[in-house]
Parts: sequence; structure tokens; C-alpha cells
Amino acid sequence: MSYLHPATFISKGLSHICGKAVRAATLLSVKNLQAAESSRSTISVQFKTENSTELQYKAGDHVAIFPANRPELVQALIDRLLDGVDPINRSSSRPYVKSKGNNRYEDWKFESECNILDVLQEFPSLQVPADLLLTQLPLLQPRFYSISSSPDLFPGEVHLTVAVVQFNKKDGKGPVHHGVCSTWLNSLQPGDKVPCYVRQAHTFHMPEDGTVPVIMVGPGTGIAPFRSFWQQRQFDIANTSAPRPKTLDFTPDSSPQIRRRNFAASAADSPDSSPRMQQRNFANSPSLKRQIFTEKDRDEDASSNNASSLGKWGEMLLFFGCRNSTQDYIYKDEMAQAKDEGALTEVWAALSREPEQPKRYVQDMLKLEAFDVCEKLLTQQGHFYVCGDVSMAEDVCRTLQKSEHKPPLVSSPTITVLMGEEGVEDSLVDKSPMRRAFSTSE
Repeated sequence: MSYLHPATFISKGLSHICGKAVRAATLLSVKNLQAAESSRSTISVQFKTENSTELQYKAGDHVAIFPANRPELVQALIDRLLDGVDPINRSSSRPYVKSKGNNRYEDWKFESECNILDVLQEFPSLQVPADLLLTQLPLLQPRFYSISSSPDLFPGEVHLTVAVVQFNKKDGKGPVHHGVCSTWLNSLQPGDKVPCYVRQAHTFHMPEDGTVPVIMVGPGTGIAPFRSFWQQRQFDIANTSAPRPKTLDFTPDSSPQIRRRNFAASAADSPDSSPRMQQRNFANSPSLKRQIFTEKDRDEDASSNNASSLGKWGEMLLFFGCRNSTQDYIYKDEMAQAKDEGALTEVWAALSREPEQPKRYVQDMLKLEAFDVCEKLLTQQGHFYVCGDVSMAEDVCRTLQKSEHKPPLVSSPTITVLMGEEGVEDSLVDKSPMRRAFSTSE
């Protein structure tokens, strides 16, 4: 008779409940990425997938984690149910008042930020039968995290980048709140089983054309999916040939790139006569193929024909944000190595709490580079990715739309956005054929 690990039964039960192929991954390690003197914690969590086909993924995908409540919370709830009613305090609290009139209950619920144990402790006169409570408690929902590893560079593994959530409720004056999943992950030991499943993020994968630029904006743990991007590029550089650039066809009247370049004020400034631009017409072609290049490009045109046949990887630009360079600049060494290997072209770090320096956020760094970013988006078919909370993502979009440094006749850059909070992430993207489109109204 074969032995089945308890995690197998749990995974089967969760699969039945949620309708997904839940599998038990094995924890390899949990490592704090922030400095010891930091008041916060960001952890790198690494799993072994046990070669499960259901846990295969691509760079940019998510993983759903099924956590458990803290043992202290569960035990305190059990003790409270077993203790029953405190006769001394039977009349000291009147919870039924909260349900009467206006929005008093909603206000109290919002201000208290309470869980079921907090309610029972605040109103000790409540007597709730254990069987009733167990039937009414909702199931813990899975938490989604962006996978921060490349399946090719780390085969059979899944890496996560998780901010450990812990704060005092009631504006810092109440009891400590522990994030359910982040606290649970931080408590695990190597060899522990983690029920999970992979959710594909088709709209957040790397571009199929490896020659186009990739611009990534991810402050804090928003860097998670981009670590999988640069790791994948590191693997591709080391193991495959650089791709050849694809020639793009545009009709003269419909191409946004061509329209953007036709902004000359006089004939002397037209694209045809400018010393920094040339236009090539290809005979016997139903469409116009246009290439815009500098004098240097023109002088080196003959020699570049041979070089272009060798291929070239597209640029990867990263805008990262943290508080200061000594405490929470996570993956700093990995970024430097990726840059040395040619995977990352440039990294901009926005530091919001750096001593003796003004506050800077990713929006500020992006504003300074807005012209080059829009150039890459519009003339090189670049892909723009944002990972982080909703307000930051909207600020990033507005920064590009309203920047005075952007190229002429650019209305709104096209952006793919991944937004999330406390590990619960959702992809909000435009569903039109222009897959890089973003609307702040979504």
C-alpha cells in the first residue's frame, strides 16, 4: 500500500473546491532581501515544483498560493469559544447597537479593521456556538504573486518576491495586523509543502520579437516579474543567437510613426531634406517601408548590412524604486550582473528616503527619460510594462501623457499594466488588438 503525503490530500481537496489543478510545491528557502536594520521585510521565497507539468510557467505568469492562518490566531479563537461567556462583562458591550441607524456599523467596521477574534474580544458578551462559527467562516482565498524567476534559468523552480505585511491597526494605535499569506510564507521551513497553481498572464509576457525595446517600471516588490524578464534574457543571450530585426511595413497614410515624423514647418525642414533623416522608397512594393536614421547610421550603412545579419537583442530598460540605497534596494547585485551580461541595458533607481537627497519616485525618473521612452515605443515598437499599485500605475501613464519632454505629436503612449496590492494581483489591460494599450479609466 503506497503512502500519500498529507499535502497530496490537501491539494486534491483544494483542486475540487476551486476548480484548478492545485499541486504541492516544496519549499527550498526563504531569504530576507532587506538589510537587517530595516524596519520592513521583503523576502525571496523559492519552491521546487517536483517536475509537475501543472506548475510550468513563462516569465510574467502568476502563482496562486493557498496559505494558512497563524497558529496563534487559531488557538486564541478556539480558547475564546471554549471559555464561553464572561458573566462579569455580559452587559459591558452592546454589539447590536452597531447595526442600527445610518452608517454606524460600516464606520465601526472600517475604523476597527477587525477579524472575527477581534470582534469576540471586543464584545465578550457574545456567545457563538463553535459549530455555527465553523459553518459560517469563509474559506481562505488564494493570494496571487508574480513569479520572479525564469523557468529556463531555474528549471523546476518558482521564485517569489514578497513584502511581509505587518502594521498596527487603528492608525498605528491598535493591535498588530499580520498579512495572512506573507506571514505564513515567512514562517515556513525548507521541505514544507505549499499548495499552489499557476495562472497564465498572456498579456504580460515578453514580446515575441526579441529585437524590440522593453521598458519596465516596478517600484518595491513590483520588480518581481521583471526579475523573470531579465533572467530569461540572460538565458537567451547565453544559449541562443541574437534575433534579426524584423522589417515593418507601413502605409503612408495610416502609420502613426510616419505621421509623427511629418511635423516639418517648412520645406527646408521636411523629412526629405533634413540632413539627419532619409527616406527610402522601395520599388515594386505596395507599401512604403520607411527607415529614419542619423548621419552616422548613413555613413555606416554599408558595413552594417553584414552586422545586422548577426542579429541584436532589443534594449531592456528598468525603472526601479525603493526608499534608500542601503536598506531596501533589493536585487541590486543581480541587476548589476544582468547589466554586465547585456541583459539589462540601463537601470534607473528612484530613492524616496535617501539621506540628504530630495525624494524621487519612478514617475520622476520616467519624466526625465520621457522623450527616449516615447521614441522607443513609437519608432521601435517597444513594449512598456508597469507592475505595482493602481495609483502608481496611473501616475506613470499620466507622466508620459503630459510630459513636456516627449516627442511632438505623441498623444498617449501604449502601455500594458499589471497592478496588485498585498500579493493579490490582477492584470488590467486593454483587450483591443493593440495589446500595449492602457486606459486610466479601466
